[in-house]
Amino acid sequence: MNSVWFFGDSFCAANEEGDVPIKGVGCQSIPDYWWGVEFANSLGKEINIQSLGGSSIEYTMLQIEDQIDNIQTGDTVVVCYTNPYRLFFNGQNISSTNISDDFLVTNPDHFTQGVIDTAKSFMLHVFDREKQQRLWISHVLYIQNNLIPQIYSKGARIVEFYSFNTIPELKEDLLPKSYGKHDNIFQRDILNKKDFKEKLIDKLKELPVADHFVIQNASQNGVDYEPILQTPNHFGNNETEMNLNKQWAEYLLTFLPKNT
Repeated sequence: MNSVWFFGDSFCAANEEGDVPIKGVGCQSIPDYWWGVEFANSLGKEINIQSLGGSSIEYTMLQIEDQIDNIQTGDTVVVCYTNPYRLFFNGQNISSTNISDDFLVTNPDHFTQGVIDTAKSFMLHVFDREKQQRLWISHVLYIQNNLIPQIYSKGARIVEFYSFNTIPELKEDLLPKSYGKHDNIFQRDILNKKDFKEKLIDKLKELPVADHFVIQNASQNGVDYEPILQTPNHFGNNETEMNLNKQWAEYLLTFLPKNT
């Protein structure tokens, strides 16, 4: 039987407490309301979870590379691109609230304090926002322009989406900044970097955005979207005022190529 492969972060994972896939082994259990169940059942295919909550774009890239030879003709592949501000550090994903001085790791139970302190120091003083964004763009372009065509060549269908509305944020960072009178010698270099980054951003695919889908649908129905986004896979569950798992599955299916 053919499979649906899920690659990405928690927006693409069946996240419940205790459901922690290790190197793509899979979850202990999958809640029946999860959108991936509806998606796979609509296609008559089995579920193969390679996604992991809190994972970085680098982790997703490596998971696809690890599994690409196992993807078969007739399979379907779902690829979810998370945001830039996560770190794949010493073989582990480190997910943080932000990259400012109040840097907080959101999955601290998986690390020693020494690892957390080292990661914080690295992200604050070495791997700054600009470098994170450039590396994210590089990873996403590598997946979209190298790995995705390889999967297509195997006779599989693919649907892609972004977890967060990252591209507008990247473009916002390109807006001109004010410079002091002593900074003129640096402006040409800054503008060259801006132009280079802008050209890279324009090469990224325009795709569905998961958090935007949740915010838009909840707001249109007069529902507070925050409790929905705070659920493990961010589309709600049987206890939230609105459960958007089924709607998201149906929406994603409309982006699936019909020719194979």
